Amino acid sequence: MTFIHKASTSIKSTLIFVAAALFAPPAFGGWAEDALALQEFLDVNNTLNKTTWVGAHNAYSNDEWGYFDPNQTLKPLNLLRAGARQMEYDPHKIADAVLLCHGSCNLREKTLSDGLDQIKDFIKDNPNSVVFLKLEMSNGYSKVADKLEGRLGNFIYRPVEGEIPADSSCSERHGIEPEHMTKAKILAAGKNVIVFAGNGGLPNCPDSNSFMNWVHVGVEYEGSGWQKKFDKPDSPSDAGTYYDQGRMTLIHDPSTFNHINGGGEDQIFTPGNVDNYLAHGHNVFELFNFNGDNTVLFDDIKAKHMVWSWETNEPSGGGNCAVVNGVAGPLIDDTACDKTLRFTCYNAATDDWNVTSGSGHWEHGSQTCTSEFGTSYAYAVPTNGRQMDDLQSTISSANISSALYVNYHDRSIEGVWQANNMSQLNLSQSVAYGYPSKGNAFDHVYLIERGLLTGNLRKIKSMRLQGKDRVKGIEVTYADNSVHFEGTSEGSYTSSLNLSSAQLSSVEVCLDRHNGHDRVVYLKLTSTAGATISHGPREGTCNTYSLTGDLFGIFGSAGNGHLKSIGFDTGAAVTLGQSQGLEITAAHNPSKCIYKQSSGWANGNGLVIGDCGSDASGGNRWIYEESTGYLRAVQNPDMCIHKKYGNWDNGNPIHVWSCSAGPDVNKSWNYDASTGYISARHTTGKCLHKKYGSHWNNGNPIHLWDCSAGPAHNKSWSLD
Repeated sequence: MTFIHKASTSIKSTLIFVAAALFAPPAFGGWAEDALALQEFLDVNNTLNKTTWVGAHNAYSNDEWGYFDPNQTLKPLNLLRAGARQMEYDPHKIADAVLLCHGSCNLREKTLSDGLDQIKDFIKDNPNSVVFLKLEMSNGYSKVADKLEGRLGNFIYRPVEGEIPADSSCSERHGIEPEHMTKAKILAAGKNVIVFAGNGGLPNCPDSNSFMNWVHVGVEYEGSGWQKKFDKPDSPSDAGTYYDQGRMTLIHDPSTFNHINGGGEDQIFTPGNVDNYLAHGHNVFELFNFNGDNTVLFDDIKAKHMVWSWETNEPSGGGNCAVVNGVAGPLIDDTACDKTLRFTCYNAATDDWNVTSGSGHWEHGSQTCTSEFGTSYAYAVPTNGRQMDDLQSTISSANISSALYVNYHDRSIEGVWQANNMSQLNLSQSVAYGYPSKGNAFDHVYLIERGLLTGNLRKIKSMRLQGKDRVKGIEVTYADNSVHFEGTSEGSYTSSLNLSSAQLSSVEVCLDRHNGHDRVVYLKLTSTAGATISHGPREGTCNTYSLTGDLFGIFGSAGNGHLKSIGFDTGAAVTLGQSQGLEITAAHNPSKCIYKQSSGWANGNGLVIGDCGSDASGGNRWIYEESTGYLRAVQNPDMCIHKKYGNWDNGNPIHVWSCSAGPDVNKSWNYDASTGYISARHTTGKCLHKKYGSHWNNGNPIHLWDCSAGPAHNKSWSLD
């Protein structure tokens, strides 16, 4: 199991003494590092047991920081820049300090704060990345918690009561849940770092609740419960067995340059074997001397060895859609979207790939996969090395030499590649009204990119202005209820401008001179519903500008008590190849469909029986996402079909609620085309039923009930 572009030779490590002066300054931005930066988002919606992490063992023990017999050449910030997303630190409390050292400390080491600042600096420049920080420690838990809170508190995805209840033996402890947690959930919470501890010297229940408020202690599984460590495979095939069992695997390579400071002579991961681990689905590669595209030793792991996805020197600007290139080179390449090619289709339930006999343009893939193989197969791109290896086997068995379209594109924003997501945002950025070159710049485009990467694009649902003698700040609330304020918080707020079911149609801006520069003194925002908000004196030079499309972000600059410029990101989001969506039709009465009870998209709007086709606006059409099990509203893709209460009792009502809220168990569904049942993905035997079986009257509620109970006409549906 090897990926075509990778090196296949292995050179045994030898004892090497290297002076620090011999290491060249690192350089970044080569092809492989760029490919890793794209690859990290391919698995953003996978549960953690299906993700891949390029890591660094003893990341603090590096030549750049002057450690003796180090494990790494690069300091943590440069490891992250090179493509690593997992860091391992050993914090030791010595007197009042927390030092990073392995074994004995000599008091000249870097502090934990130094190491955390490296991660913080990276996240500030890469706000859509997720970093996995592993701690190995045996003391100083409260002190470490203080450092985590002080240095990374705003970025850490804290342990919460997840899908699996806490163990009664340690009620404050919550481990990582590999079967439920995803990078997309971490980002949706506005966080970027997950902290884990589970080394041998760590107590099962550390004596500090503050530590367990910030750190996931151990690992939790549905069937087997809590365990202290991740599973460690003995071979690539062993990693494949764990993958099939839904386990999450981690191997750390303890090698050091001179094999003195606790490091063995033989590396675990080499350029000759890492392909095989990737192809079997191994999760966390905690590497010795990861160097990105830099070369230090013959046998170190470079960025190119960890790329299982893109072909060498791709993407190269060949187009906005992606293909795999058949048996001759079955990795990903970019190409034009209007070729006539076959499609790759994936069954998430059975982990199987298939290739269509029919062909078409890129956006025809979803309907072609469904038409040929049924709704259990989705148009897809591999999201980890195991899936890529399985797809390559399918292509090889069929001896397919031609290129095949995969569900991967950057049609919304050049360079932002969306995986298994057919949505496209036609983005339009207004000019920055005001004086854009002064002050502290702000730009919400990263939130738009995050939405495209995770398949959870969120528009702005309301805005408020704040100011005193003039407008000084603007507050925006997104569809996931996250609030962002830009400017100077001073003075009173206006009322909110509601954009949940309206668009921002125009903005009036008045500029006046202050200390020789233009400043925004007045803003008036008007929605398509005719509502307005305004703040400040209408004086100076005033202009009104028209906007079209939904509002997805703002940008501009502010500082020294002034709002200096403001601009708007607007656009229209469409679902390529499925823009009309699907109606959920009663299989035994095709004139009746599942509808939302009331107009609008408020959380809690119940689902009922209604006449199919009666809503010309498409407000009761849905997109079924095979990968997540979500049934999203076409008209408002942030709204999904949920069960109302957390239990699985018969009679639990079904309603619409924000897709970004609540655990997956409330909103993930399987569809069986043979029976028409829409069943809960995370429990067995519960399906969507109409409540009153004796009639088809409009308004008959939809609720949860046993799949095995009642006649088929109460619970059989068609997605068409």
